[in-house]
Amino acid sequence: MATVIVGFLGVMAGSLVIASPASAQPDPLQYAVEGNYQSGGGETCSFTSYYDMCFKPYGEVFWLKDDVKNGKPVGIHWRDTTDGYSGQCANHEGVAAGWTYCNNSFPEGNRIEIDVVYYDANDKMHVNELAAIVRA
Repeated sequence: MATVIVGFLGVMAGSLVIASPASAQPDPLQYAVEGNYQSGGGETCSFTSYYDMCFKPYGEVFWLKDDVKNGKPVGIHWRDTTDGYSGQCANHEGVAAGWTYCNNSFPEGNRIEIDVVYYDANDKMHVNELAAIVRA
């Protein structure tokens, strides 16, 4: 787990460089873009006073919203435990952006483990672990 967090922090700080993935693999590093989140049912979600996050298994989209104006990013580290791929979705847009998203493509039925990384008001990093199954 420590290597995941260190790698993720490198991405969050903008200092990690990752080679381009093979065409069959999901993007290993994505920067979230602004969007309009709408609940459609079937999502795996986590809502806290620091962030809101939902993974939509239909379309494989990570939705992320930063809820603390502290100048620190909030992000996701995901692992496809079925195929062994992993990647990150980093939201550097801040509170004013509202909902942001990263779009991926995973095979149906794969298990996706999700770590949401965020900072509290005292700049202490936290990790919340979630899991989801990709649907057709």
